[in-house]
Order: sequence, then structure tokens, then C-alpha cells
Amino acid sequence: DVRDGFPLDVTRSGWVINATSSAGGYLTPEGDSSVLYGGSQSYELTAMAGYYINDLLVDNVSVGLVEDYQFENIGSHHTITAVFSLIPSGLSYDPVSTGLIGIERVDGGDDSNNLVDSHPKLDLDYRFRITLRDSVAADQRQVFVISDGYKYAMQPGSDTLTSGTDYIFVTRFGAAFDHKFHFVTEDLSGNQLWRYPVNGELSGPEVRLLEGKNIVSLAAAIDAYGLSAADVFNDAEVYRWVPENGVGEKFSSISGTPIASGEGYVLECCAGSRLVDLSQYGAIEDPVHEFIVKPGWNLIGNPYGGNIALSDVEIRIGNASPIPWLDAAAANFIVDAVYSYLGSDWGDQNEYGSAAGGNPRILVPWIGYWIYVNPIAEDVSLVFTKPLQ
Repeated sequence: DVRDGFPLDVTRSGWVINATSSAGGYLTPEGDSSVLYGGSQSYELTAMAGYYINDLLVDNVSVGLVEDYQFENIGSHHTITAVFSLIPSGLSYDPVSTGLIGIERVDGGDDSNNLVDSHPKLDLDYRFRITLRDSVAADQRQVFVISDGYKYAMQPGSDTLTSGTDYIFVTRFGAAFDHKFHFVTEDLSGNQLWRYPVNGELSGPEVRLLEGKNIVSLAAAIDAYGLSAADVFNDAEVYRWVPENGVGEKFSSISGTPIASGEGYVLECCAGSRLVDLSQYGAIEDPVHEFIVKPGWNLIGNPYGGNIALSDVEIRIGNASPIPWLDAAAANFIVDAVYSYLGSDWGDQNEYGSAAGGNPRILVPWIGYWIYVNPIAEDVSLVFTKPLQ
């Protein structure tokens, strides 16, 4: 009787699944479960604090790092074994998480790219996440993510370090050629205690240019090379903004002012286009980068490879000492507003931001921004201070 798991035992009917687990977690339900022919049975894995799911064996064959498993159309006996392992001290990531290690998209989409409904999207937030376990109080440790060579402090969760707490940092990415990162833990004196990974870098998302028009800027030490549009943008159509006559002038690859870091450009590209890799020129090492802007609308960008808060940008009027962005706005030299273009697939709109308020704008490298400079008699320049590396 192939439908009967115990053909020689008339007192018992059904197929048996034997479930066991190692120390450090639970497999629910545990023990023997009798299931009728053709039925199904679900199992759930739960790790104890300080442990993680190392493996799940079904009939002594690994099915990988999963949090649940279901037998379907049962017609034989089975075994299922959950294997849990102690999470080591220091930095680690959730081994059952999917997608890229150490980073996830806040909207729940595929964290390896910036596509939404198959279209590239600019205004996406990415969350770096890493777990720290240590025997000291949380205020004795600092965790940083080093993304594209720049250092950002991560915020701890509410759990104690003994049981493990997640550290979080949320940011956006411009359409740079590649994004790489790693995590470090330091004590209060700045001594590095752990690094994850121990060697090398983790891969960030592939951020594609918008389909059609983009507003971009460059974060590389290219100003000394006099690069043309063809050198930097390959064969794409490139425009720069000319405030004097209020129109966009096509940027020629054989004449005109060379491409500059910190200036914004209108880039027309097709699907799948990427900015040219400028890593051979290196990053700007000067502690301060300054360039002149003109009355009216200007297209600008963060010249460094790390995020800079708009409130940290300074304004120089003529030869005077620079003043903070918000002070310059209060003095009516500039307008406290920046706009980034969201693309034709997303309503052909611009996203607004400012330095004031509860959510001050961050200038992300490789993204271009519109700003407005009020007409005054003296020259106006933007002053950027290099972020922490």
C-alpha cells in the first residue's frame, strides 16, 4: 500500500518526518510528525540570540540558508535538521539575508541596481546594515561604513552589543562607475578593532543613468587635464547651462571651456548608458574646492566623492571670508533651495531640498543640482570642504 507509511502496522497510518536541530536555535515543529499521503508540512527555523542559521539539511542534503521550509505532496519518510552556529564577536552580517551583503534598498526593491519597473530611478535610498557584537557598552564603540573611500558614522539600534545590535546608515548614490564599501569598528580613541570584510571591498548597487535627460556632476580630480565632453561623456550629448542668456548651450567636444569637477551638466543618453570611469584621475585631495557661480540659475555638483550637507557649503562674496550657506541665504545672496532632476519616466519633475528644516539636503556625488544666485555686484563662489575619509 504505497499510500500508507506503515503498511505492516494496521494501527498507524501516515508518513513520518523527523525534525531535529543543533544547539543555538529551534526547528518548529520538532520531533516526529505524521503526515498523510499527498499532504504537506511546514517548518520554521528560529535562531537564539547570538546564533545564526548555518544550514538546513533535508534528507541529509543541504538546502541552504533559509528561515522556513515546506514538504509538499508527501509520499515517503523524511528527515529535516537545522544547524545553528554561534555568531563571532565583532562585525558580521545576517547570513540569511538575500541580495548584496551589507546593503539593502529602503523601498524593498532589488538592492543590486536602481531599477523600478525596469526604469532607472534617482531618488532611491539605500540602507547600509552591519551587526556588532562585543562585551562592552554600546557607547564605547563606533561603527563606520567606508563607501567609495569616504567615512560615514552609523547609528546603533536599541539592542545591547552582547546580544548583537544592528548599525544603520542611509544614503543615496549617483551614477558613478562602481560603488564599493566596507565596515570598521573603532574604540573612542579611534583605534580600529574590526573590519568587515577583513580584506577587500563589498559591492554596492549598479546605479544607471536615467533614460533620456540626466543632470549630472563629476567628482574626480580632472580640472588640470582640460578634458573635453568626448573624453568624459564618450559619445553622449552634453549641455552646460549659460545663465547670462538663460538657455542651455550644447557643449562641444572640440571647443569651449573644459569639463570641470563641481559643475553640473545636462546629459542625454540612451538606456543602459554609464558615466565614463574617471578613477585614473583620482579624487580631489585639496581640503577645500572653490568655483565661481553666476547670477541666476546654476547647475552645480559636489566635487568630492563623499556626501556633503548643503548646510556645510559656504559662500564667498568677492574677496571676503566665506560664510555658511544659511547665512548667505539670510543675507539674500542665494536662495536656500536645490533641485535634482527625477527624469522623464518619473513625471519630468525636480526634487526640492534645502539646508533648513528637519530633513536638510545632502549633496550626493555625481548628481547635478540646480541652485539660484541672486544678482549682486560682486563675484559669488561656492566653497566645499572635503568630507571625512
